[in-house]
Amino acid sequence: MRPAIYVSQRTLDLLTDDELEAVLAHEHHHLRVRDPLRFAYGSILSQALFFVPVLRPLCDRYGDVAELRADDAAIRASAGERAPLASALLVFDASGNPGVAGISPERVDSLLGHPVRWRVPRGPMLASLAALSGASGLIWQASAVASAHATFNLPFLSSQPCLGILTFLPLVGCVGVFARRGRRTGNAKWPWRRPVPH
Repeated sequence: MRPAIYVSQRTLDLLTDDELEAVLAHEHHHLRVRDPLRFAYGSILSQALFFVPVLRPLCDRYGDVAELRADDAAIRASAGERAPLASALLVFDASGNPGVAGISPERVDSLLGHPVRWRVPRGPMLASLAALSGASGLIWQASAVASAHATFNLPFLSSQPCLGILTFLPLVGCVGVFARRGRRTGNAKWPWRRPVPH
């Protein structure tokens, strides 16, 4: 709930001042829009609603888009220069353990100025729609049985609004996250500097 940025001594040793500024601007963007919390929500949602298989690739895609937007924030903080962030990525990739660090091809394409393209996964989307339709049918049947035995059933407490909410809430939530994320932009100066050793 209170995100913070932690910088290791090794990072300070490896990066130049410009690279460090770009990395901190990138991480500050994640902090400002609370991306770690969003990633956690997405992971929980995709695991809890395992019968909606499209959620996992959508959450992964959201993570990719969040990285690209943080890269854009770092480029803006570097006065439009892409080199400091690209150089920092290469330093991290070269200094990391084999198989641990890696540079996303989408991030490289974005830093090179090429548009990133993505397609909605049709298979998981169709499977998700089938699963939601099946769940809706089961809930509808269960609500019909429950309402037949209910003794207190006001019109506004009917099972149909609950059915609609249970059916569309996950989809509306995902659309809302993507729409809100798309509206967030900003430009700021970053006051961080490398600490001066005594």
